[in-house]
Amino acid sequence: MPPWIKLLTGLVFALLLLALGAAALAPRLIDQQQLRRDLEAEIAQSMARPTRIKAIGRLRLLPTPSIRLDGVRLLESARIDAPTWITIDSLRLDADLWPLLSGRLVLAEVVLDRPRMRVPVASPQQRATVSHMAAMPTPVVQPVVSALWHALGVSALHASETRESGMHAPGASAPALPPIRRLIIRDGQLSGPATSPDGSALPQPAMPRIEDFNLSAGPLAPGQQGQLEATFTLNSEQPAFSMPGRAEAEIVLAEPPTELRLQPLRLRLGAAAGGQGLPIQIDTEVLIDLLNGRVMLDPFELLADGPQIGGVAEFYPTPVGLAADAQVQVPPFDLRRWLLEQAAIGVPGAADRLSHVGGQFELRLREAELTIDHAALTVDQTPVHALARLQLPQEIGAPVSGQLALAVDRLDLDPYLPGAEITTGTARAVSAAAAPSMPPSLPSLLPRSPEVEETEHVLRLQLSAGELRLGGLSYTALQLSGRVRADALELEARADVYGGHLEARFNASQPSDGALGPRGEISGAGTRAAPALRLAASASAIDVAALLSDLQPDGRAQAPVTGLAEIELDLVGRATDPQAMLDTLGGEAAVVVRDGAVTMVDLGQLIIGTVGAMGVSREETENLTRFSILSLTATGADGRFHSDDIQLRSNLLHIDGSGQLELPTQQIALDLQAVMTKPPKGRGIKELEGIPIPISAKGPWADPRWEVDIKTALDQAARRALREDSDLLDALEERSGIKGLGDGLRQILPGLLGQ
Repeated sequence: MPPWIKLLTGLVFALLLLALGAAALAPRLIDQQQLRRDLEAEIAQSMARPTRIKAIGRLRLLPTPSIRLDGVRLLESARIDAPTWITIDSLRLDADLWPLLSGRLVLAEVVLDRPRMRVPVASPQQRATVSHMAAMPTPVVQPVVSALWHALGVSALHASETRESGMHAPGASAPALPPIRRLIIRDGQLSGPATSPDGSALPQPAMPRIEDFNLSAGPLAPGQQGQLEATFTLNSEQPAFSMPGRAEAEIVLAEPPTELRLQPLRLRLGAAAGGQGLPIQIDTEVLIDLLNGRVMLDPFELLADGPQIGGVAEFYPTPVGLAADAQVQVPPFDLRRWLLEQAAIGVPGAADRLSHVGGQFELRLREAELTIDHAALTVDQTPVHALARLQLPQEIGAPVSGQLALAVDRLDLDPYLPGAEITTGTARAVSAAAAPSMPPSLPSLLPRSPEVEETEHVLRLQLSAGELRLGGLSYTALQLSGRVRADALELEARADVYGGHLEARFNASQPSDGALGPRGEISGAGTRAAPALRLAASASAIDVAALLSDLQPDGRAQAPVTGLAEIELDLVGRATDPQAMLDTLGGEAAVVVRDGAVTMVDLGQLIIGTVGAMGVSREETENLTRFSILSLTATGADGRFHSDDIQLRSNLLHIDGSGQLELPTQQIALDLQAVMTKPPKGRGIKELEGIPIPISAKGPWADPRWEVDIKTALDQAARRALREDSDLLDALEERSGIKGLGDGLRQILPGLLGQ
């Protein structure tokens, strides 16, 4: 072998050994403490969060270039006591050697072991920074690569070549994320915020947790198609549930790498993922705009063993946080059956209600503000329009605040209440129910009061209804407004009712622990007292016959009283169900009915028939039932109301007395006295003028038993006749045909009558 060949071979081996030695010694020559600090600074700048790295667990070039960071921790803010945002037990990056020798960085594998992430609650000062970070998402991997370039002294030329072959945003000044052949996440977790917006610790998680998250994805490189597979468990404490999840998708990274597509993304939860719980299937096409941080779902479809929810959605960052826009369609489905089968929730009301529920709406989310517009819903063939401006709570147990407006044309609410039975084709159905019409215009939302809503957490309600039926009564042109707080409900209503007008205020409040119960008892520890109810109502020009006909339990056509009424109510009670409300109802009531008639009993026949009068015309008999005014006031408690000032006035008759009504048993008791001021013409009745006639009624209010104590009235009439020496005895002699009867009675009656 020529000497020069030996020399050349020796030089090659020497250079190779020198290169290998340099590669082996290079990591030892790097100041790892300085590198760790550089890594912390790069990640903190990129993620806008203070960063701590416990140690660099491994740093090598041969046989495979690799770095492992142990104990990576990102804080939510720079405060000393700031909670942790992200922790990663270890982050490992393995690179391919041969591309690295040519100046290109290709990551063969990126592994994140036990990452833990909490959704942060940004303060107003941080929101701009968070939004900027979201607008140009930078994975934790990228700042690690950037710090390594600086530590290894890679030239700007090589960094530029790496950017050309990797994933970067145009104009980026730092080395971009290089191609990744395989991304692996092991045992990850995502949970809710640890603190509230004011910095105080939350008592319990504010959102479900994603646990046992394991992911494998790759390759992640421009122009290449990859696969994504993931499994996880979705857990929640309130409401309590746990369900497995599985995700699969094809990954397509655009060239240049400005967009990432998951087409399609198949997400399965619960029984659909092979575990327990509601079977949920979500199929969607996902487009991720890497430059602007936008995520688009177009289209998406959610199936949950009954409901089928579809539409399009977009998520993107704004200066105030995360934003979302969506158009949602829900084909009609049997909501009652679905709740019973999937959640074991029995909904009150008739079995055929809530069996056809669906609709469509537009949704907008700006940070915690949720807007629902152009909502066109269908509830059992009844069209409902709605809109909402809601402030979502950031803590469990905090109420939703904001505004909600509804508009409905015709709706019978009674079949949706507890104890309702299926009733079809009855005379009490909402009028013109055969052909549903469009709802009235939505009420305008009231001017917003941010200060009040933020401090009181008030949800304001508004309802417009063309015709609404509730409690057996019909209301037309109804306008309702209300306020919902954590422990109270306040409603104000105006409506046309049976030819008249109604204005009402209703309040339901939840008493605190230790408050007085419905009968004065103190609720025990851990016992939640029934809500306290109060109703103040004023009605005028009400058609009493139409109102009472609707309240008749057997649907009979004739009402017990007719006329136009003025009603004043101030009622209180407690309620956990309708019967409990009747058992505790109390308060005051005042009723005045004008120009009506008593039809619950034939007063003319009751009085005249009992007396046995003759010669009374039918018209005069009917006049006894008519009145110019009927009035009473009543007070009550525990479902029992009493009145001492019942008055009825007519041209022929005055009635005064007292009465008692028991709501729980539906019993009525009346103690009245009728006085004929202008009796009808006829023998045996004219003589009763001005004499009180006791009348009583007792029994079920729908059909009480009436009694007239005519004997006492006749005795008084006889005494008066004797005192006045009238022709009454002669008339009796004439009617009987017995001669001398009048004179004989004049002699013996004073003794019999105690005179």
